Amino acid sequence: MTLLFRKNKCLQQALVISLLLSSSFLRAESFNGKIRLAVIGDSMATGVFTDTQLYKGPESFLNSLKKVKASDLDFERIEETYFKLQEYAARPESAALTSKGWGLPFAIANFHNVDPDSVQVQAFAVNGASYRNVKEQIAKIPSERFHYIVMMLGANDVCRSESAETFKTDVSQAIKELRAKFPEAVIIVPLIPQIQSVKEFDPHFDIKFDIFSLKLSIPVQMSDIRRDMCRGIFDNENAEDLIREYNEIITELASAYKSRQLILIRDTADLRARENTLAFDGFHLNEAGQKELGSAINREWQEKMNPVKDEL
Repeated sequence: MTLLFRKNKCLQQALVISLLLSSSFLRAESFNGKIRLAVIGDSMATGVFTDTQLYKGPESFLNSLKKVKASDLDFERIEETYFKLQEYAARPESAALTSKGWGLPFAIANFHNVDPDSVQVQAFAVNGASYRNVKEQIAKIPSERFHYIVMMLGANDVCRSESAETFKTDVSQAIKELRAKFPEAVIIVPLIPQIQSVKEFDPHFDIKFDIFSLKLSIPVQMSDIRRDMCRGIFDNENAEDLIREYNEIITELASAYKSRQLILIRDTADLRARENTLAFDGFHLNEAGQKELGSAINREWQEKMNPVKDEL
């Protein structure tokens, strides 16, 4: 019987197919009809300011500030206040990792041949997050079964200019914690985009309003706020080298895992800021930038997942 099995390729293929079809990883049915995706990351993942445009003012952001609580405002700590205000400007419906219309959930649905609504997205991303503090997000993810977990981080580590040794320790620990907590999930890790390219732009806009019969316009410059948020870019002439070093570290750590355990998205490392992809603050991505990010992630993710699908 053993000899017959070794010589019978059809029998071998049938066994492989049956094993794959029974895999909980590949079947949405084993998750009660839902494919579960957990999203952890920073403001790239939350979709902050996606409905604004560079040089065109933050009208939609200002409208969202009507919901701001007085306790959120502390102008003596401008950076923390700015991060707090970003919570009111998150637009997950137009973010690369959470949009069911064109983002990663949409790509996952296409891969599994299900409706996008069958992809259950749970977002834990926090503005200002980094690999150093991502353990707080991981702890909040329910100890349940997930098909996929995407981790979009690194930009704020660059902003804080973490040492290579510290960064490597933080990334390694984050991946190990995810693998230990969710051994059956596929972890998706995009490399850090060329965020230093935002320095090519000088974000400014006018806030216009009417007082009685007077039309007033107040010019606003975002340069100082950007520098306070990310000195690792604006005060570092070698920021591009630092990003390259960080991405090499992520790549090295990812190479220790099989593709079914961790999918590294390399194409995001080539993404650069352009005028039409930036939000009003000249730092975050608008919807066009998020779609570009999503396209890079979805394209490479599908390329690396297709070999598994082709076996079915």
